[in-house]
Amino acid sequence: MEVIALKQQGILEITGRDAIKFFQGYCTCNLEALVPGKSLLGAITNIQGRVETTFIVALDSEHQLTESTNQSLLISMHRDMVNPIIQLLQHYIVFSKATLIDRSSDLYCYGVMSCAPLADQFTVSIEQRSARQEIWTNQVLGAAISDNQWQEQDIEEGLVWINEAQRGRFQPYELGLSTNGAVDFQKGCYLGQEIIARVQYRGKPKKVLINGEADGESYPGQQVYTEDNTLCGEIVASIQTKTGALCAAIVDSTVREQPIHSDTAVLTIRL
Repeated sequence: MEVIALKQQGILEITGRDAIKFFQGYCTCNLEALVPGKSLLGAITNIQGRVETTFIVALDSEHQLTESTNQSLLISMHRDMVNPIIQLLQHYIVFSKATLIDRSSDLYCYGVMSCAPLADQFTVSIEQRSARQEIWTNQVLGAAISDNQWQEQDIEEGLVWINEAQRGRFQPYELGLSTNGAVDFQKGCYLGQEIIARVQYRGKPKKVLINGEADGESYPGQQVYTEDNTLCGEIVASIQTKTGALCAAIVDSTVREQPIHSDTAVLTIRL
């Protein structure tokens, strides 16, 4: 079995009697659906309804990776977001019986390009990934050097992992989270929930997430333009390929079928 080291990921643990109850009030997914063996994709949003980070959350009910005898949530996100999220949540957690712990130095994330059962491993699968799973472990595993194939699959499946430069800039619908199951519109209140629900039920999204192929260099933060050089969006994730790059971009919904480009490449949208 070949595993891929997912070095960009870090893990935040929330542990304690109130861990689930606390985090339910700060995430877009519904933790009532979180059971052993089932992980969830979600986001933490701020009071303006903008995404602070995207994440995968798993329940360590058997304490395979944690020593606590209380509830233990393990939350994987972009490594450079773990400390900022701890700083954000610690303002709210003071009245809860729960603790925030950065586990990025002692827990490691690996990817496997299949969903075959893996014995004696803490495996993490989300429904947004068609045929892949992760291994979270406290042991260093022999792994492939490159994670390019993994990143390509994430982009193709509409998964964007917010980094520190992107935090607080996008709404969930702009990242495709309101249509891929990462936002539960039936759960109770959470930070920014009213704004997110208003856009879903009363508004018409002006931005959409697309993926496409660039015939040249592409990088996150790069602006995207229409054929007449009108600014229409921004690249939010990319991975270089032999012929250019595979990228995800947030663009105006009106340009989904128009020619678009960055300052370094022409982008061909995959419909």
